[in-house]
Amino acid sequence: MLLSSFRGKVVALMFVHTTCPVCQQASQIFSKLYADYGERGFQPVVVAFNSQANLYVPEFVRKFDLRYPVGFSSVEDVAAYLDFPAGERFTIPQIVWIDGSGFIRNATPLKGDENRLTETCWRSRIDSLLKEQSEAPE
Repeated sequence: MLLSSFRGKVVALMFVHTTCPVCQQASQIFSKLYADYGERGFQPVVVAFNSQANLYVPEFVRKFDLRYPVGFSSVEDVAAYLDFPAGERFTIPQIVWIDGSGFIRNATPLKGDENRLTETCWRSRIDSLLKEQSEAPE
């Protein structure tokens, strides 16, 4: 699945480990956010990158009843996408916010930021990006 297939939508691209409790909780909150904002143009996408994520993703999706795209990747590819130094440890989940034009507008810092990992923060970011999108000239 290509990110470009979501052009025109506000995308929250979240990188997780399927076994991480914080990531599991965040994935469930993004289900609520998708239910609340999906019809207005919000699209969450999850990429699992823990060891053998390809084996764990189906159960992760079932267990947490995720109804948005969930895939998997290698830690090397995720670190490269996030432009993090090779071998550097980083906080999870990592969330990259992409506007409807396909531009990255915000991302979790390497070592995380607890203030950015709240439902209130996520709702604010979605509201802001959707508002910008609706006010943009066509």
